Amino acid sequence: MALSSDYERRVMRERLREQIHRSQESGEKPGWQIFNNVDGEGKLAKWGDEQIEEWRSTRTMKRSYEEEVLAKIRGWQDSGRFEVEQAGALSHDHRGQKIPAGQTPRYPVYAVRTKNWCPHKPCALVTGGVHGYEKSGVQGALQFLEEKAEHYASVGFNIMVVPCISPWGYECIQRWTARGVDPNRSFNPDGEVVPDRKLNPEPETEESRILLDLLEHMHINYEVDHWLLHVDLHETTDTDASEFGPAKAARDGTFVHSEVFGPGGDGDPGTIPDGFYIYVDEGTLPHQSGFYAAMLNAVKEITHIAPAGKFDIEDSPNAAEFGLEGVGGAVVCEAQEDETIGACAGVTKNAKYYKTTTEVYPDSKSHQVTEEQCNRAQVACVTSALDYLVAAELSGC
Repeated sequence: MALSSDYERRVMRERLREQIHRSQESGEKPGWQIFNNVDGEGKLAKWGDEQIEEWRSTRTMKRSYEEEVLAKIRGWQDSGRFEVEQAGALSHDHRGQKIPAGQTPRYPVYAVRTKNWCPHKPCALVTGGVHGYEKSGVQGALQFLEEKAEHYASVGFNIMVVPCISPWGYECIQRWTARGVDPNRSFNPDGEVVPDRKLNPEPETEESRILLDLLEHMHINYEVDHWLLHVDLHETTDTDASEFGPAKAARDGTFVHSEVFGPGGDGDPGTIPDGFYIYVDEGTLPHQSGFYAAMLNAVKEITHIAPAGKFDIEDSPNAAEFGLEGVGGAVVCEAQEDETIGACAGVTKNAKYYKTTTEVYPDSKSHQVTEEQCNRAQVACVTSALDYLVAAELSGC
C-alpha cells in the first residue's frame, strides 16, 4: 500500500492533533483512550458493558435528526408526494437509554417510495446514513428524492430510499451505533469471523434489523423478488484515522499505540484516500465495467476522484475504454465481499443486479470540497447508475 509523502503526512498529522483537541474540548473521550485492562498490567481484552457505557456516556448531540431529516420526510408524507412508511425505530434515546413503552420514539427510521409502484418494474434501492456521521450520505439521499426520484419513476423504475439508517449516529456524528457496533458490518451477523482478516462481520444491530425486515416486507407485500440496483451512500473522513480506526482497535482489545498510529496503521492519516471512490465487486467484471465507469465519469464533473496508485485505489475496470485511464476512483473487492463482511451493499443479493458503495471525501487538503459538492456527488452517482440501466437493462411494465 503506497503512502503519502512526508510533507503530506506532516500536514495530516497536524490535522489529526487538531481533531483530537476539538474532541476533548467537546467533552468526548476518544474511544481509543478507553481500555478493558483485564489484569491491571496492560493486557487488553475486548470492551465489555462498562467500557461501552463509558464510551457512550460522553457522546454528545451535534446535529438535529428531527430538523435536518425528519422534517423533510414528513413534509413529503403530508403532501402525498411520495409513499412514506416508518420501517422501524431505535429502542433508545440520545443517551442510549431505553425508551419506556408507549413513548414516542426519538429515532424512527423511514422508507420513502415513489408513487404507483408496479410489481413488473425494475426496483432501485438507495440507502444513506448507515454510518450516521457521514452527512452527505443522508443529505444526498434526501436531495435525490427532492430533485430526481420522480423523473426516474416516470421512465420505468420503482424507487425506494432509506435516507438515514443510523439516526443516533447522525445526531452524535458517530460511525458506530449506541451499542458500540459498526452498523456496516452488522448485516450478516451469522457470517464467519476470520482471525487476522481486516474486515469481519459484527453482531446484528437494531439499525440493520430494521432494513432487513423492511426488505422482507417489500418482498411479501410488494412482490419485490430482487432489486436491480442498490447504491449505498457513504463518506470517508479524516476522523476515520483520528478516532474511529484507533477506537476499533481499543474496542477489540488489539490496541498498540505504535502500530495503530504508525505508518499504515488505522490511525495514520496518510492512509485516507484523497477524493471520491466507489467499491467494485470483482464478481461483476467485466460485464459491469460500463456501470462503474458511468458513475465515475459523472462524479468527476463535480468533485475530484481519488487517484490510482495510492492505498487500494485502482483505475476503474477497462478504464481506457471509458476515458478513465489514470483517473483512479475504484476499490476492487473480492466477489460478494460486502455480503461476507456484513456490509449494507450485500443485503440486496440476487443472481443479477448492480450495486456499489460510494465514498465521498469532504476533508480534502488538495481540493476545496463543499458540503454542496458532496451532496451533488452522491446524487450524480445514483442518477448516472440509473441512466446506465435505462440504456442497458430497462423494460417497462
